[in-house]
Amino acid sequence: MRPSLVHVVTEQILDRIAQSEFPPGSVLPSEGDLAKLMGASRPTCREAVRILCTQEVLRSVQGRGTFVNPVRRWISLDAILRMHDANLLDAMIQLIEVRTLIEVGAAELFAPLCREEHLELMESDLEAMRSTHMAEDVVAFVSADMAFHHRVLEGCGNPFITATFRPITSALQEGRIQTSSVPEIRTNAIAEHANIIVALRTGSSERAGAAMRSHLEQTRRDAARHLVPLRRSA
Repeated sequence: MRPSLVHVVTEQILDRIAQSEFPPGSVLPSEGDLAKLMGASRPTCREAVRILCTQEVLRSVQGRGTFVNPVRRWISLDAILRMHDANLLDAMIQLIEVRTLIEVGAAELFAPLCREEHLELMESDLEAMRSTHMAEDVVAFVSADMAFHHRVLEGCGNPFITATFRPITSALQEGRIQTSSVPEIRTNAIAEHANIIVALRTGSSERAGAAMRSHLEQTRRDAARHLVPLRRSA
């Protein structure tokens, strides 16, 4: 489906922000000048700016113009990731920090609720990770990996956790496809997922949380080790 002109202009403005043409703290060109720069109508540019204001990427100050906010104020994950495109490692490390904050707690909540039927499904996900690893099917490997984690999030008994995690799912999928292209990372992930299942079988919140934390710490080490060489060879 062809993107709307408003979407195209919104993306163009974000690109220029990411490329430091409009750095945080700077003021955008006037509406008329922006329309000429974007090759679009003034109403189209006005709507694109409005969208970015709702995402707190921009702020409009009456009588002064429209300013680019510091990235720490942005509430759009897609926009934040756009700013990190030049540094994949930083983006992945920060996403892993977010995952740790959410998923360790989710594993602790899930452990006493976990039943054999849950474990069977997770064993099936793990087996799919093993088979797709051997077949070098990275996309299918990532799909099984994410299904495994979603079972923990959905089974922890707190719907707010699932809702909080959902916005970063697409970003995580893209990042995992890049990292999971490295066979060693897939091997490590399989071992860590197996340890999570072992911990869940005990019903111990402490052990489940520790196993999830161990997995995410391994993921962080793998990202730091392998993402820089991947970026340089791209």
